[in-house]
Amino acid sequence: SDMKISDILAGYSLDLNDAQAITWPTSRLLAWYQEGVALIGTAVPEKAYKRVIVRIQPCHAFVEVCACENIHSVIGLCDKDGRVLKRLRETPATDAVLKPPTPYTGSTDKYTPDSYALDRRLNMIQIFSPPPPKYEGYLLLECIPKQTPDVPLSSESTLSYTEFAIVRQWVLWSARMVDDLDANALQSAAAHKAMFEQLMTIYAASVAKQLSKE
Repeated sequence: SDMKISDILAGYSLDLNDAQAITWPTSRLLAWYQEGVALIGTAVPEKAYKRVIVRIQPCHAFVEVCACENIHSVIGLCDKDGRVLKRLRETPATDAVLKPPTPYTGSTDKYTPDSYALDRRLNMIQIFSPPPPKYEGYLLLECIPKQTPDVPLSSESTLSYTEFAIVRQWVLWSARMVDDLDANALQSAAAHKAMFEQLMTIYAASVAKQLSKE
């Protein structure tokens, strides 16, 4: 839909009987809008996942992945341009938590990680063994990238009508869940949640069908 994000947020304020955006400030509505947009990606992972290069920090067992909302998989060790150099073996995350990593004691130029553990719940990757000082290396991941927080309100939405409807239900559900003024707020929130889930199911099925034709 060719609508400015500011107009979409103003529409949410009207839906919530908060035309002046006092109870729910525009910044809060925008955060919920972006959450809804990110969630649309999770309905059909094949469409949403992008390849992201993250740097491995020397001496750290854990790789920080602040660019990703949701990690799908670790493709392997790569160079700074994303060319895969080596596939890594996956260790179950439960084993990784129980087993402290063995420090690497060889020379830096001969070091290479050979396995990793991925905790999707915490969005965290542990590599074995932790890299030595001065090591430079990268991992290539598939993930849903984080939405940029500084979306200009004057920019236009790129959502389809169905996606727009899904995000609207997410925003209204989120708002009603923290509504202390309306006695029927939780009942209203439940209705928005049910509609959100129903629309997501329909959307996922239609996009999956479309992808199977491509």
